[in-house]
This record gives sequence, structure tokens and C-alpha cells, in this order.
Amino acid sequence: MKKFSTSFIIIFFTITLLTGHDELTERNSNYDSTWLASHRDGIVKVYVNLGDYVKKGQLLFEQVTAFQEIDLDTWKEKVAFSKFVSKRIEKNKELIMAKKVYFLTICDVKVANAMLKKVKAEIDNSKYYAPFDGTVTKINCYDGSGLRKGDPEMEITRGHVKVDLSKKTALVCNREPGIVEMNVKLGQKVKKGQFLFKIKTNELDAQLEADLAEYEYRNELYKKNKRLNEKSVPLFDFIHSGIEAIEAYGKVRKDKLLIKVSSQYAPFDGVITNIYRYSGSGADHDKPIIQITTTAPEKTSNSK
Repeated sequence: MKKFSTSFIIIFFTITLLTGHDELTERNSNYDSTWLASHRDGIVKVYVNLGDYVKKGQLLFEQVTAFQEIDLDTWKEKVAFSKFVSKRIEKNKELIMAKKVYFLTICDVKVANAMLKKVKAEIDNSKYYAPFDGTVTKINCYDGSGLRKGDPEMEITRGHVKVDLSKKTALVCNREPGIVEMNVKLGQKVKKGQFLFKIKTNELDAQLEADLAEYEYRNELYKKNKRLNEKSVPLFDFIHSGIEAIEAYGKVRKDKLLIKVSSQYAPFDGVITNIYRYSGSGADHDKPIIQITTTAPEKTSNSK
């Protein structure tokens, strides 16, 4: 089997300079170590450190599913709205058969509940646990870094193992092409959580403005229809306005999230050892922006 080594880790939807890792886990030739690989693309939240000794079943890392959280909220609202519409449609027996097929296609309680359950399952399936007692001997991801489906993210080795705690990482842009706004200099020491750079994209700002305007229109229309009585507003108009308002709000939240995550921060204390893009330069998908090296690369841990 293959052994994996990483010279640096890519933060925020990154490429980890590793290839050929399609299995969920992969062991070395001694069968003492296991790599944990991500189920899907996403952003990571890490709960252990390099060199930590962990127990079987201990939570190691999870994918921060911000988009899925938004989808979860959206489907919760759709479930509530579907229940509200169901009560209204049942009050008018003449509408039941005439609107039944149309109603079921866009606003059915069972469908909404099924989709809600699906999103919840996806979120629950984004947690990764230690397969046995052992030491965290390699980490290819840190808080805020990006996961790619199938890429190995963390290696667990049985027993207590000495670990080199040196880390090297490169931050990259994986959004729409944009302009770099750099906040650090080459050779500068940085602290964990320190702001490093931002990728500015006028397209996302314009998209947010457009989606916000649409949401305000859809929401006002829905509130207007809700105030009117049943005779004044056809049922299909009422349903449409409600569903469209809910979906428009979800789009606005996702736009705001994309803009927010364009700012990147240091994953740990270190030194800026390389800058690949400076302020005013363009940033493409999956291209390194900054490389950080830890300030104490010779430190080791025996995990005891």
C-alpha cells in the first residue's frame, strides 16, 4: 500500500498535494496506521492536535456544513408552511381535488419532511471518529481548511508514538476568480486566528444585491397574500409566494456566507514563508496564496 507524506496543507477548499487516495481509509504496510478520508467536499472543524493520544470512538474532526445548515433551516420552514397550507386547503372541499396534484408537486408535507430528514442525515454523517486507541501522527486539515472527497485528512497510529509537530501549510482561493487584498508581509510572524488576506469578487457582491432585492419582493408579496382572505387570493398564488419567499431567503444567506468566508485567517502560530499572490493580483481556483511554517518545527511529542 502507499505511504502518504505532505509538505504542506491547503486551507479552505484546498488541494493537498496528494493523489491516488480513493478509499475512505488506507493503512500502511505494517497495518499500524489508518488514514481517515472525507466523505464529501466541505469545510473542516478539528477537535484534536498533532501528537494527541485518542481513544476509540473519540471525535476527531467534522465537516462544518454551513450550506447544509441553511438548507436545514429552509426545509424546516417549508415543512411548517406545508402544514399551514394543508390546513387551509382542507377547509375548502372544492379545492381539494382541483388543486391536489398541483399542491403535491411543490408544497407537500411528506416531501418536505423527507428532504428535511435527508439534510439532517448528511449533517450527522459529517463527523469522523477514531477507529481505535492511538496517536494522531499526521493531520492534513486544520480549522477552516477545505476537504475534498476521498482525500486523506488524518492519520491515526496505534499506541503512543513520537510525532514531529512541525507543520507547513499553504492557503488558497477556491471561489470565483477575484482580486487579492493582502494583510501580511513575507517573513512576518502571525498568531493563530490572525487575518491574512481576503479575496474580493464583485460578482458575489452584485449577486447578493440582486438576491436580496428578489427576497424583499417575494417576502412582501407573500405577506400581502397572507393578509388577504381566501376569496381574494387564489390558492396557487398563495402557495407560490410562500415557497418562493422561503427559497429566496436561503439564497441570500448563502450569498452572505460566501462573502464572509472569502477572508482567511492563520490556522496556527507561524511565519509567512511564501506569498504567491500580492494585493491587486488575481486569484484563480485552487492556487496557493500564502504559505505558513510553524515557528517551532523541531518540537516533538511522544503522546504520553
